[in-house]
Amino acid sequence: EEEGGMTTTTLRVLGAVERFWADHHYSPSLRDVCAMTGLASTSAVSYHLARLREVGRISFDDGIARSIVVLEEKSA
Repeated sequence: EEEGGMTTTTLRVLGAVERFWADHHYSPSLRDVCAMTGLASTSAVSYHLARLREVGRISFDDGIARSIVVLEEKSA
């Protein structure tokens, strides 16, 4: 584990979501994140997105496509 209890892979997923937003101005799909990170399955991406939501780095609505929003990082 690394920064804020997140693994390197979880941080890669966050970076992919941030890059996709910057490039396209809308949220990536699970398959977009798979392609950007090299993760093999949408299930793996879902796991890391859930972890990011737990630690307050993103929000999304369950069952709604392309609903990922990156939240401001809270300063300590």
